[in-house]
Amino acid sequence: MTIRHETTVTGVPETAALPPSLALSGPGWSVNLETRRDGSVVLGSAEVRLSRRRFTSAEFSELRRFWSTVTAAAGVAVALDTSGAEP
Repeated sequence: MTIRHETTVTGVPETAALPPSLALSGPGWSVNLETRRDGSVVLGSAEVRLSRRRFTSAEFSELRRFWSTVTAAAGVAVALDTSGAEP
């Protein structure tokens, strides 16, 4: 099973810090997160891949690592400095 999400955000200030890319994997799973900039446009993509349906009880710690990685990737954000912005 693969879930892929892509998004484009326009009007992002050049000073906005982008999150670092993330690529982690384990037995039967992988999580990839990429962001890149093209001027004031930020392009982001996330891919979560689970190639196994079953994990033994001995492998539950690996399954927890997978879900922790997915949760961390889902919480990524672009930090904008709005201190000088008009309402």
